[in-house]
Amino acid sequence: MTKGTKIGIVAAVVLAALIITPLIWLNHRKVNSVRPNQIAPQTLTPERSAQAKQTAKEFFEALGKADWNKVDKLCPPRFPLSAKLDDQTKSMLNGLEIVSLGDPFTKPGHAQVWVPYEIRFNNGESKKSDLSVRQDNPGQPWYFDGGL
Repeated sequence: MTKGTKIGIVAAVVLAALIITPLIWLNHRKVNSVRPNQIAPQTLTPERSAQAKQTAKEFFEALGKADWNKVDKLCPPRFPLSAKLDDQTKSMLNGLEIVSLGDPFTKPGHAQVWVPYEIRFNNGESKKSDLSVRQDNPGQPWYFDGGL
């Protein structure tokens, strides 16, 4: 093997190492890193569980009474639910009753707390699902986040 061939092989190995090492490093960091744009979930203590369930109860009671000011206070700031609902939907929600509220739970990687529920509409139909509520920072109010 000539000196030029040896230099070529060494250069190819060094070049390959320089290209592959950062790719492996970036992939490792991506898989094992915390997602910075996601709010870290808080532990669901008995107190937080009771607060989440109370928020769900107040939300459904306000819907049942067509108290749109209360409903909007239980929504995220600048996102009032009453502005998104048409009159027919509001009429359907008016008079709804809470059949049951289950034990709140969380899901890994999510800041929301889900409250299982069953509600009955004024036409007799019922619905079972999970209401999503959240409190992004301790001391701030809880609010509706989805699942209606």
